Amino acid sequence: MNDKLLMTSVFIGGVMIINIVGAIVLRPVRRCWSLMDAPMPVGYQQIIERNLAVWKYLPEKQRRLLAGRVNVFLSEKTFEACGGATVDEEVKVTVAAAACVLLLGRRNIWCYPSLRNILIYPESYVAPEPQVIGDHLVVEDDDDPLDGSCESGNIILGRRQVLDECRNVSGSNVVFHEFAHQLDVETGLGNGRFAALSSRKYMSCYQTFCRNVRRGDPDVLDEYGAEDPAEFFAVSTEAFFSIPAELRTQHPDLYQILKRYYHIDPVTWFLTV
Repeated sequence: MNDKLLMTSVFIGGVMIINIVGAIVLRPVRRCWSLMDAPMPVGYQQIIERNLAVWKYLPEKQRRLLAGRVNVFLSEKTFEACGGATVDEEVKVTVAAAACVLLLGRRNIWCYPSLRNILIYPESYVAPEPQVIGDHLVVEDDDDPLDGSCESGNIILGRRQVLDECRNVSGSNVVFHEFAHQLDVETGLGNGRFAALSSRKYMSCYQTFCRNVRRGDPDVLDEYGAEDPAEFFAVSTEAFFSIPAELRTQHPDLYQILKRYYHIDPVTWFLTV
């Protein structure tokens, strides 16, 4: 009898432990799904309509999905004002919405899980010497603007550039660019070759583009993409989500690679308007 009671107690205790652990593990998932299903706070859609040019091209289903992802993004990420920048709902919602456009084709609910902080400057920022920003980011000396994605869990953006470029579908969008780098770090090797896809075909596209740049041939992609494969991926992502028809016409193989990576076909958005 004592053995049966002991076994029963062990079984009940095991079930309780499993339930407790399950509840702890599943709590963030349930929270994310709850945020995905919740309406955006009042005023957020007006900000998105005003500042995210691609919004008007999105089908209603994609708009609802984007709204849910914006809720999740803003609940998880911290925005920090740097260099006297203003960080208000205008820039926070705009960054969140543009960043989440890149996630519209993904089935999971996570929004850049390794990203913690978005640092906002008035303009692109250049550090004159190594320094610590806040309590969490060490910036190395660089001659280039420090708009960028960092493996340390931070992204640096300039407020004016964010608003100017998100309001247009010109092929240039700093948020698409930097969050493409973030995805590259999270889903691949951080070198633009995103391990899940064929590196050989991608590199062939990159080499073709570099030849176009050297010859001075006109191209829908910014020539900065010739810097290295990682920048090519980020520049291509900008075009993929803002001028997809032009990208598909000039670089059909690259378009198909990005279509498989992002699990979405933005050309169809622009055909429905």
